[in-house]
Amino acid sequence: MSRLRELVVLLNERCNLRCDYCHFCAPQPPGHELSLESTSRAVGLFFEAASHEPDLPRTLCFNADGEALLSRGTLTAALVQAARQRDRHGLSGVTIALVTNATLVDAAFARRLARLGVAVTVSMDGASACHDTHRRDVRGAGSHQAVIQGLAQLHRAGVPTSLRAVHSPQTVGQLAQSWSELRGHGPPRPVKLRPVRLPTPPWFEPAWAAQYTRAYRHAVRRMVRAGTPWQALPDRARHMAAWLVEGRRRERPCSAGHAMLWLTPAGSLVPCGLLSRGPYSLGHIQDVPGLAELEALLDHPLSAALRDNAPALREPCRSCRWLPGCGGGCPVEALDEKLEPVPPPLCMLYRSLGELLEAELRRS
Repeated sequence: MSRLRELVVLLNERCNLRCDYCHFCAPQPPGHELSLESTSRAVGLFFEAASHEPDLPRTLCFNADGEALLSRGTLTAALVQAARQRDRHGLSGVTIALVTNATLVDAAFARRLARLGVAVTVSMDGASACHDTHRRDVRGAGSHQAVIQGLAQLHRAGVPTSLRAVHSPQTVGQLAQSWSELRGHGPPRPVKLRPVRLPTPPWFEPAWAAQYTRAYRHAVRRMVRAGTPWQALPDRARHMAAWLVEGRRRERPCSAGHAMLWLTPAGSLVPCGLLSRGPYSLGHIQDVPGLAELEALLDHPLSAALRDNAPALREPCRSCRWLPGCGGGCPVEALDEKLEPVPPPLCMLYRSLGELLEAELRRS
């Protein structure tokens, strides 16, 4: 049995946009770019892991500390390699995914993604007034129209898409409108609404966490009272509702520290993408001789810190009534720069959602 369930490959540190809230802060001039050799090696090891249990759900995701399509040659080669491995060995449990801002997606590339069976997550913050507040190109112009055009190409080609938005103190009042805009594009998975983080821990100022909680709560109340089924709520609210309605527990928000690795543009392996820019390397991909050594990195002290210090394993989360609906929240957000535990910064958000949804679902 192979432990590695998710591998995220960050291809570069370059971007065609200049989003002023970007927590990756892609450097100018451009920084590292992952070599084709390192990419191919990582993909090969991932599929070696997947071959042990063909039906087990696993995800291979291509992303960037910037925009993945700026490494189109390496990205295309890796996608072709991945699709061939998946199809050749009948690995029905493997999802091949791509995260992009969609501004560089053209018709030919969208058709190729469809042929290769790639699922795409597009970053879009809502309608143009909200999106263009922060997500601008190198000339300072808004990028919303280019995202819409790229998204249309993906839809035309039949590529499965999901959508995620980031909000700042300037745009948080438009959470409900952003959700409505993104839902209008028909994503099969719940829309993700995220608060902008600071570049380093602590990720959220307390005042910002409180402001975001108020706005999110207000938006979700509007959705529910407008008749939105709980299955269509933004992902955090949906997870809480799934527990309240169906008793479905959220074991953890992600598999960081358990079954997930990220490969940085410099070729280093880290347990989570939020740690891609610090002194947190588990090792270099070219120094990993095989699958056994790769999976041993899941027991590295850095990985263990996320696993063993996860909020769900310590108080006050462990005895919190709402833990089954939130899973304890992001394990990285609950650690400081020395990887020492701190209180989960968005605890108030989950608690507030639980209280709201319990009252609103009972009402309806």
